[in-house]
Amino acid sequence: MDEDPTDDHSEVMLNNYSSKLCTLYLQRRKRSKNCKAKHLVVDSNRHVYRPKPFPNHEFNITYHNLSHSHFLISLRSLIKLSIFYLLLISTSISNVYGGTVAYNSSSTSADSNVAEHRGFTDPLGAVDPQSVVDPQAVVDPQSVVDPQSVVDPQAVVDPQAVVDPQAVVYPRPDEAASARLHALLRDIWHWRTHDTPEYATMVGLNDNTAGRLDSLSSLHFAARKEECVRFFDRARDLDNFSLGFDDEVNLKIVKFYLQTYVDNYEYVKLYTPVTLLEGPHLHFPQLVLEQMELNSYDDFQKLLSRYGGFPRQVGEVVALLRQNIEDGLVPHASVLAGVTEQLSAFSVPVTESAFFKPFVDLPESVSAAQRSTLRLQAQERVAQDVLPAFDSLRQFVEESYVPQARQKAGLGSVAGVGTGAYEALLRYHTTTGLTPQQINALGLSEVKRIRPLLRQAIVDAGWSLAGHKTSSADNDSSSADDQSSSADHDSSPADHDRSPADHDSSAADHETSPADHDASFVALLDVVRRAPSRYFSSADDVIAALQESVNVVRNADLGTAFDSVPEFAVKVTNSTIAPLGGRLEYKSPPLDAPPTPPRLLVDTSDLTLISRDEVRALSLYWTIPGRYLLSEFLRTGSGVPTYRRILQDVRLSDAPAKLPVYSSFVEGWSLYSQYLGEELGLFEDPGQRLGRVSQEALAAALLVVDTGLHDLQWTVDEAHTFLLHHTLVAPHHATLILRRVLTWPGYSAAAKVGEIKLKELRQKAVNALGELFRLQDFHTVVLKCAGPISVLQFCIDHYIHSVTSQNAALETFTDDEQTSSKEEREARNGERHESRAPENVPPDTSGVPGCSAFVTSFIQIFSVVSVMRILTL
Repeated sequence: MDEDPTDDHSEVMLNNYSSKLCTLYLQRRKRSKNCKAKHLVVDSNRHVYRPKPFPNHEFNITYHNLSHSHFLISLRSLIKLSIFYLLLISTSISNVYGGTVAYNSSSTSADSNVAEHRGFTDPLGAVDPQSVVDPQAVVDPQSVVDPQSVVDPQAVVDPQAVVDPQAVVYPRPDEAASARLHALLRDIWHWRTHDTPEYATMVGLNDNTAGRLDSLSSLHFAARKEECVRFFDRARDLDNFSLGFDDEVNLKIVKFYLQTYVDNYEYVKLYTPVTLLEGPHLHFPQLVLEQMELNSYDDFQKLLSRYGGFPRQVGEVVALLRQNIEDGLVPHASVLAGVTEQLSAFSVPVTESAFFKPFVDLPESVSAAQRSTLRLQAQERVAQDVLPAFDSLRQFVEESYVPQARQKAGLGSVAGVGTGAYEALLRYHTTTGLTPQQINALGLSEVKRIRPLLRQAIVDAGWSLAGHKTSSADNDSSSADDQSSSADHDSSPADHDRSPADHDSSAADHETSPADHDASFVALLDVVRRAPSRYFSSADDVIAALQESVNVVRNADLGTAFDSVPEFAVKVTNSTIAPLGGRLEYKSPPLDAPPTPPRLLVDTSDLTLISRDEVRALSLYWTIPGRYLLSEFLRTGSGVPTYRRILQDVRLSDAPAKLPVYSSFVEGWSLYSQYLGEELGLFEDPGQRLGRVSQEALAAALLVVDTGLHDLQWTVDEAHTFLLHHTLVAPHHATLILRRVLTWPGYSAAAKVGEIKLKELRQKAVNALGELFRLQDFHTVVLKCAGPISVLQFCIDHYIHSVTSQNAALETFTDDEQTSSKEEREARNGERHESRAPENVPPDTSGVPGCSAFVTSFIQIFSVVSVMRILTL
């Protein structure tokens, strides 16, 4: 016999999310009563229903409200009244199938339970397969589901199916499989921190890994691959098990995470460990002087251990450089220019070396005897290990490596590697299957779309070919020729969110060489970029302007886009080391550190790198709602596996044979944040609006430049010219940008591809959900699914189906309640009148087993006579 749901599931009154559903339900019925007054009950599967008056009884009898005030309080009347009730019950039994008594036997309980259950689902959670059922269908809840009826979460559901066509079907999760998955994720994190101890220090760990350096030997790379294969096999074993939605997302991401390294292992030879932007001369000082925790005697012993291991790592680096020479993979000369000078800077006396400075002012936790010991050990390590290792590396780079720099800039020019390697790098950084040709066409399309917007932004900000700011009247006249062009290319959501395939189809209409340009537009760009008033006069002015902008954004009303924002404002600081060859770099607090303000490092060595009009756009990109918000969401968010909480790594030059860092998502989200800032009204100033458009123009141009250099074999001069013809970057800044493009092929394409995909998915959700779309929920889903684009698409599809099915269930529940309320009102109205059976209509007794029509009629006549006698007393 089927039992009431309250026997199978724990009952809790509506709270948190469930109370929101109840409130929505009451609002739709235009009632203002409190949800708790409705006595609704939610079980553990979020089924909402009214509990039965007698859930443990077989019979639920509906009593009529009889007024007893006109009866005589006498023994005789009470006896006759009791007889009346007995006769009334006997009459009800004779019409048991007429509905006066609700009989909950095993033969009918399935129908009644199915009719009572209406499932509500969390917009971000999985949908129970039994939560939404056709009220007209008679379904046995214990029946075996047809294997062909299981609905794929991304499939279009048959509208004729018994299950609601908008519901997403997820089987009940397998707890054992979930436990295996989370054990796997913990094992991967433990392995990752021991496999790359420098990464462990970067994320804030100070354990037994803090005294070691990364191994960069070919044997270690091979061992890493084998470990990834073993982990991948464990993950693949979970494919056939039923997992909850969050676990399914984690499984998809971890498989992508491991398979990326395994599939790209053949390109391990692309690793160029020494360039102007990467190498031991940059990583080692940052590791031991900035990232390590130095608070105790043991901490300093770990530091000395790393000093002692540095010669081994340098030897492994030299071996990789020799392999680069053999494979013809020495970078272009522009990427190596200045490396020798960087290495020569370490040739100083021991006591003046930066590596000895941590031992000068030791903390009070270190005793006097320990201080003396540490300083002697430090002098020995720096003199015998650190400085000689740097000198030997400098000598090899200067004498053997730099002379072998390739003449052609792009990776595509390398014989035997070329196109296949670059395609692998694009897949790694964009996490898509877009080809170099598609990305190039996408970039050309975006450059063409943004050009009139940039021209108009320049004019609106008061600039003209005269080289000075003009009045608004002059702006109107000087921009007359551009109005029609700007109108034609103004970015509507449909145009702005076109897929890469759409761009590819129109590639023939766009300019195809770096020489194509509009002369008047190029002249206008040159006037603006060369204006001294556009730049800051001192490093302090740069820091102050960025800090002020960061604070303005932090205090802005972001509630329409996010449910919550990080607590602390970012602290802007000057950087002595150029941040990854760029202008700014975000530094997140350690993984499990107490809440502290993060830092935004700014390179102020060249004041032409950051213009006044770019300050707001850069603030949004690097802080809120950009990099800072993303990093803090993952770092402090519950339910995010530890290995996914840090989307950074020590090196980029070892791509694509490295564990993924999801460049397209990270950089794409940051670029999307600038677009979002415009929607939030943070670019009302025309000058700051110009900076926003110029940043987007640069991201689009980089799609063309990256593919142009590495696939189309452009020269560096051609790429430099293209940047000056389509963006506002200064000439020296363009040179630095091209160094990044040449050092990390494919990386510069990630931001724009990711931004376009985010806009495309957002538009898809808006189109599918309409008024049900909530921007805060969309952003939460996106942040929770930080990873490859394929998994992000899966999450948004699930979000759309979940919200749609939840709304469908709510509509069905509301309709049923309205129908039920109408029937109750009709019943109450009927109670106010004398109930009489219709004349000339015999009672239906065809369904009464074991009762003849004669017996039934006799019982009814006897009941009427008895009632009449009682009423005449």
